[in-house]
Amino acid sequence: MQELDSLRSDKLCEQGREREFYTRLTDILRQYLQGRFGINAMEMTSTQIRHMLQANDETRLSKRNMEQVLETADFVKFAKVRPLPEDNTRSFNSAMQFVEDTKPLPPVDQDKSDSPAAPAEKTSTSETEK
Repeated sequence: MQELDSLRSDKLCEQGREREFYTRLTDILRQYLQGRFGINAMEMTSTQIRHMLQANDETRLSKRNMEQVLETADFVKFAKVRPLPEDNTRSFNSAMQFVEDTKPLPPVDQDKSDSPAAPAEKTSTSETEK
């Protein structure tokens, strides 16, 4: 998330540096896929990444966001298409949403998970005593 925030603050698209923006954006996502899921995305084509996302239970539901980013990035980087400002915003937001949807959940605190059972036990005990 920090890398994405840094990319946003660099305002590359506003400077006409869309190709650099998309290169960095996809590199950040590829590194995330490697670190989070062990997918060696730095060495894969966009099509290969799409197949890996489809095959992974944790990424399958969120793959649409990643597909949007990869498709736009491929057009910008390889077909030299100049995206509209809305396309840049949508791609960035899709990248953020993919990371949000797939980031690991925080560990469950055992003390908190045990506490709801405690009042139920007390209720059961007091009912038994009656």
